[in-house]
Amino acid sequence: MWIRLLELPIHLYQKKALFGIASLIGLLIKLDKAIADGLRPSVARVFVEIDLMKRRPDSVWIGTKGRYFPQPVVYEWCPKYCIQCRHLGHGIEDCGDGKSKNVEAAPAPVDLRSIINKR
Repeated sequence: MWIRLLELPIHLYQKKALFGIASLIGLLIKLDKAIADGLRPSVARVFVEIDLMKRRPDSVWIGTKGRYFPQPVVYEWCPKYCIQCRHLGHGIEDCGDGKSKNVEAAPAPVDLRSIINKR
């Protein structure tokens, strides 16, 4: 999945630094060609493999020389993932496996002895 690191300080556009930052989110697969060639210093864009079962952070804490700051992370596109059936393409609210939260719960059990004893 492509992510953008907005307003990243220019000295962190080095490949080693980008690998370190991306490792806080997932596994870095590749750098955007413009970043790798040093042609776009305004937005760092990297392709990472992430675990869809885990929460995606909106920012990560990074630092240099003892100064730490939150680095915003923007996900360009994220596929819907259903944690109910573990399939891509729909969320749990649209899951059709019969177990979603839209299915009515079974009625509560009734103690038949209390009904018989009343007669």
